[in-house]
This record gives sequence, C-alpha cells and structure tokens, in this order.
Amino acid sequence: MQDIEFADQPPMEGTMRYLFAVFAVLAVLSSCHMPPGINAQREGHMFRKNYEYKNAIASYRTALEQDSSLTKAYLGIGYCQIELMDFADAETTYGQLLARQPRNEQALYRLGQLNLHRENYQDAVGFFRQALSVNPGFADSHYQLGLAHGRMKNYPEAIGEFRAAVEINPRFVDAWYTMGNILTRLKQRDKALEVYSRVLQLDSEHLMALYMSGDCFYSLGRYKEAVRMFERTLKVNYGYTAAHTSLKK
Repeated sequence: MQDIEFADQPPMEGTMRYLFAVFAVLAVLSSCHMPPGINAQREGHMFRKNYEYKNAIASYRTALEQDSSLTKAYLGIGYCQIELMDFADAETTYGQLLARQPRNEQALYRLGQLNLHRENYQDAVGFFRQALSVNPGFADSHYQLGLAHGRMKNYPEAIGEFRAAVEINPRFVDAWYTMGNILTRLKQRDKALEVYSRVLQLDSEHLMALYMSGDCFYSLGRYKEAVRMFERTLKVNYGYTAAHTSLKK
C-alpha cells in the first residue's frame, strides 16, 4: 500500500498568530461595512457601562451626527444625563426622540419619571398613560402611574395601578407596600394588613411592612398581634425609634 504523504504542519504558535491576524482583518472589514454611527454608538455603550457618562454622551452625539435615526443613542444620552442629574437636558433629549418617534415607550416612560421627580404630577400621569398605551404589560409604568396618582391624592386610581402592577409581577414588593400604605391612609386597615402580609411573604424583614402591620393591629385593638409586629420590627432594626415608642403605649 502506498504511503500517504502529509503536508508539513505549521508550529502551533505560528498557527495562533495567523488566526489572530485573520480575526483582526475580519473585524476591520466588518466595521467598515457597518452603518454610519454604529461604532460611535457602541463606544458610547462602553463608556456608559464604565460610568464615564460625559464621554458616553460625547460618543452618542458623534453617532447622531453620523446617523440621526439611532434610537439607542438618544436613549443613551438621556440615561447619562439623568445619572449626571442634568434633568432638564434629559427632558430635552427624550423630547427630541419623541419628535421622531411619538410612540417610543422608553422615552415616554422616562419623561414620566422626570415629571414625577419634578412634582409635575399631571404631566407625569399623561406620559405614563402614553407609555402604557404602547406597552400595557410593563409593571413599572403602572407602579409609577400609581405613585403620581397617589401624590395627587387620587387614591382609588393609585390603588388600581398598583393592583395592575402586581398582577403583572406578583413579586413587586414596592407596589404591594405602597398599596398597603394608601389603604392604611384610607383607614381600610383589614385590607392593608392583607397587603402587608404579601410584602412579608416576599421579604420577611421588610422594616416598614412590619411596623405598619403593628400600627394597623394596634388601631384595630389587636394589641398582642401589634406587640409581636413591633418586636419583629426591632429585631430587624433595634434603633427604629417609632417601634420602641409604640411598644410603650
């Protein structure tokens, strides 16, 4: 049988150098065929991940100069401006995006948050409602809308939004707790206790749910249960003065 001759194989080190060179060339060729602005946008994402927000904004702006339709660049700028607490600039950025895409859910949601922060509650309600018209399944939009209603003392509407939030995400602790808070304010303490119990099922050491449960029990004349809750509160935070005061009643 005739022997089969094999070609000489290059040393492993040389093979690896060759592969790295091929990958580098492919990367360059790939970047050359990318749409304008994508590289700058990616650079912005990298800076943002490293908390270099001013550099990120500069890169995103370069991306938009090359392609003004890059949605993620607008959103990236707005995010960085919020992190830098440049809220007015962030509002302008999201407004610019909405001028191009009136139903951009993220821009509507962020504008709702910004107006909530600035205590422009009616405007916040409008933006969150628009965001929910685009995506009714986003629990946090319902929650934030509930907060805006709560600040305006529209309590039934607030409770409705918190319920919508926990229907979408049953583990949404803040939505459960804030709903309980409003029910307590409305003196619907039995319902509030049911809601606080849901919070404590999710987080057994939730300080305020423990304390507010004790407060509700006390108001209902269920003193032993109130004492138990105040004691549990102090196990979580012994320095919580309100629980000590309540135990002395």
